[in-house]
Amino acid sequence: MGTINISGNAEIVGTREYKETRPSGDGNSEQGSALFIGSQKYGNEPTHYKKDPGLTVNIEGGTFRSESGNAIDVYNTEETEQKAEITITDAELEGNLSAIKYYTEKTANNMNTSVNNGNYSAVKSFTTLNVSGNVAPAAVSSDGDTVFYSDINKAVEEAAKNSGHEGNYKEVTVFGDIDDDVQLKKDVNLIVAPGAEINGEVTAADGEALTVNVEEDGTINYGSMDEQYNYNDYNIRISGRDGNIYYENLELAVADVKNGETIELLFEDCDGKVEVSREVRFTVDDNGFDYEIVAGDGYVNTGRGDEYDFITEEDYEDERDSGRHSYSLKEGKTERDDEEEEPVVTPEPEPEEEEGPFSDVGKDNPNYDAIVEVYEKGWMAGIGDGVFAPNGTLTRGMAVTILWNRAGQPEPASVAPFLDVTSDAWYAKAVAWAYENGITSGYGDTYGPDDFLTTEQFTRMNDIANGRTPEVYVGGAPNATRGWVAGLLVME
Repeated sequence: MGTINISGNAEIVGTREYKETRPSGDGNSEQGSALFIGSQKYGNEPTHYKKDPGLTVNIEGGTFRSESGNAIDVYNTEETEQKAEITITDAELEGNLSAIKYYTEKTANNMNTSVNNGNYSAVKSFTTLNVSGNVAPAAVSSDGDTVFYSDINKAVEEAAKNSGHEGNYKEVTVFGDIDDDVQLKKDVNLIVAPGAEINGEVTAADGEALTVNVEEDGTINYGSMDEQYNYNDYNIRISGRDGNIYYENLELAVADVKNGETIELLFEDCDGKVEVSREVRFTVDDNGFDYEIVAGDGYVNTGRGDEYDFITEEDYEDERDSGRHSYSLKEGKTERDDEEEEPVVTPEPEPEEEEGPFSDVGKDNPNYDAIVEVYEKGWMAGIGDGVFAPNGTLTRGMAVTILWNRAGQPEPASVAPFLDVTSDAWYAKAVAWAYENGITSGYGDTYGPDDFLTTEQFTRMNDIANGRTPEVYVGGAPNATRGWVAGLLVME
């Protein structure tokens, strides 16, 4: 009874051998912990214990280390009505088994647990244990006991030992920030409380797929399941990272997607508006379902169609000023056409002293010789008024036209099978020829002639046009420019 305060640089080490037994009636501990706290002790006389003020323990610092057991043991006999409150807000806990174990005499009685603002409270009868997330950020509660861990993967492993099958899952609650990668075990769920973050990567149990969903209060639930089960509760999937990952909603998937990955919409309940406020490139396979992904404050989407490429407004302005953004070109218009961005047309660069066929391509340009060569061969033309625009971004319509020109402008067998390629378009025959020869394809019944192409995508088209097997598509490459294309073509 009374109050105990521990703070500063106090160091307590438990060296006794660990024995998995309950403490004796006189409170002696055989667990080898650095600190043992007993509450609601045995007694039948007023002098044996006090209900008020009871027992208060405040730990605000120090190091607690156990060589064989738990760093701190909290043991509740549940034999009296003595009130006890233990609060641990700051400490280094180094237990061989766990950071803190709160266990009771009557395991059949449930322990009430809750998380609030990074603090985990475990309450049973008249004893309350409060633990801050910066002390031991993961907890497992079952059979009337609660165990806290500093190592998240150790918590998962221990939970897996006691988990069952046929829907009997053991939960690991994360209520503080964790920087480590986490691999789940079979029948173990990871419950991340609002405000807590896992900065590492969460992966599924071996041979299973990761599932992610969010509750109304913001709690995120990670689990893993065999893919033979019905995933109707999960509308979204990201493929390929380390097995498939299934998400309850689009917002979760967009928050988690990484560069070069594809978000697949599996079911119709994928609508809603999602804002992206980070630099990331990804593709959406929408399967015909409605969705909306837009740039948040300070960001711009420079992708087209189902390709998303979010960059900062500052980077966007730098690229536009340097001429790496859109031009109105003879081979096709490349103005951006985002839903929430005004089309941007970069002013034509100031003419330099003419040294070749184009005023904006001097002999100091690294692609000067290549640009002159593709122009003389009739593969590429300028944009008019003696301007080539070497930094202009390549479009799909321009790409097939260039390859078609190089092939000698062969007559296609039929017209292009795309609704957005009319017979009078300057790229119509080139699209039809490229489609017939397997060089390019469309988005269903549309082609997207004004969509930008990356360096990887044009390289693949060029390889196919030359009878070569292209490399496996990776994604995430930068947009191709006209000068870069000229350099690639003359290297053949």
